Amino acid sequence: MTVLKPTKSAAGSYECKDAKMTKLCGADKNKFEHVFCIPTASDCPLTHISFTDNGVLEISSDVHYGAALVDLMMSEGGPPCMHDDSVYNSQVNPPKVQYELWPDDYYKACPSRTINGKTYTVSQMYTVVDGFKPVSEMTLVKQNKGGDLYDDYVKHFRAYKMDVMKTYKSNSYSKAYTKWHPDSCVRKTSNGTMEKVTPHIVEEILDGVCYSVLWKVYLIQWLLVILISAQIFESFMIHMYKMEALGQRTYNLIQYARRAISVVMQIIAFVCIYYIADHSNNNTLKFLAET
Repeated sequence: MTVLKPTKSAAGSYECKDAKMTKLCGADKNKFEHVFCIPTASDCPLTHISFTDNGVLEISSDVHYGAALVDLMMSEGGPPCMHDDSVYNSQVNPPKVQYELWPDDYYKACPSRTINGKTYTVSQMYTVVDGFKPVSEMTLVKQNKGGDLYDDYVKHFRAYKMDVMKTYKSNSYSKAYTKWHPDSCVRKTSNGTMEKVTPHIVEEILDGVCYSVLWKVYLIQWLLVILISAQIFESFMIHMYKMEALGQRTYNLIQYARRAISVVMQIIAFVCIYYIADHSNNNTLKFLAET
């Protein structure tokens, strides 16, 4: 969803002046950093999720809770891994008991990620959902596929201590929209002064890197086309030479020219590939972490 910040009137009230973003999420009593304008027909996003003592789900769009929620997920043993698109889990205490029928991925803990000199395993952006009662792995397995997974497979595992699965607990975590802190993100300019790093600057940097990499990919494609064309042309000239329709001197010049073109094209392609490889690693992530 696209959002805009409101303006503050002389009377101190928030106003959404954009014709397409007239709905205000929040009120005059709320902090400016929490209020925003959204499209007229849209609903204000959720900002808080919790459970009562009786297990009843409660949701709220009140902005006093903070930014909008952008993710909600279950995680076993602790917060989700920093890279939660993998099968890793944060269940390390107690460690999972080894059993030959479980796949290797079942035991893998969150991989370590080092950013700006700090090492992380779990994400720092998730918080536990208030009131949620942790669920054991045993419960989840029994409920999976209507209980068929447990009845048909797991309970028949021999020499496996089933009760250990009751000690592996999964909790519910929510993640709010990440707030940008321009006051703490600065970089040194070419003239030595410090400037605030804004999302616009980051966008320009990413666009510049992407444009440069794509431009070099297209260049490599055209180099391949030229090399193939030169090979075809040389083959045609060889045929003419064998048919005695081309002189020795002209034939030699064509061969030397084709070889020179190939060497130059290969050097250019190598430089482009090196640039792409160098700018496709974590340089951009490192810059964002350092700034």
